[in-house]
Amino acid sequence: MYSNPAQWRRLKERVLVRGESIRSVAKREGMSRNTLKRLLALDAPPRYMRRNGMHSNSVVLPAKPAVQTRADVALQRWKDWLYMVERGDLGDDPLNAELSGRSAHARKLVLAAMARNHGFSDHVICKHLGLAPGTVRKHLAAFDAEGVPGLLGRKQRPKRSSDSAFTSALFTLLHEPPALSGFNRTTWRMADRKRGLTALWRVDGVVTKIG
Repeated sequence: MYSNPAQWRRLKERVLVRGESIRSVAKREGMSRNTLKRLLALDAPPRYMRRNGMHSNSVVLPAKPAVQTRADVALQRWKDWLYMVERGDLGDDPLNAELSGRSAHARKLVLAAMARNHGFSDHVICKHLGLAPGTVRKHLAAFDAEGVPGLLGRKQRPKRSSDSAFTSALFTLLHEPPALSGFNRTTWRMADRKRGLTALWRVDGVVTKIG
């Protein structure tokens, strides 16, 4: 079926000349929309195919072309860009030199900054690098503010051991009897020391005992 030249010309005329929709024409002709699309793509009506010298009842139609989705195109673009990075074709990018000698996580952060500079969205970066959206936003914001040190650096909390006022108060407390801090005993307990340090307050840069 569908090998009649008159039928093929009629289908082409209805869709391509009269402008009827493929859906309506396929419904009225009693065929699937995919079959109609493949018929319309032919330059001539299909012919029967011989098998072992006998005519076949099936019509040889061209293979259905593969349709690329937006996701396929985006994935291929990412792969092409990553291949260029690995080959070192992005030598003009100053971040390219930051990839060497880094840990896996640091490399991902550098790649995230490079990818954004080359037009990739945060969503694509998170998806292909396996990073959380919050991580990408935080580190890229730090990169905008401080450059590479902000991108890779981890902010450390100040240690109490580096606070001279705190260490001075601690040594003072350790070298005085518990009774001076209001504890009715002759030796310190860990819980008492903690309560004693809690009772200290910084006033104008000077640690003063309160309570």
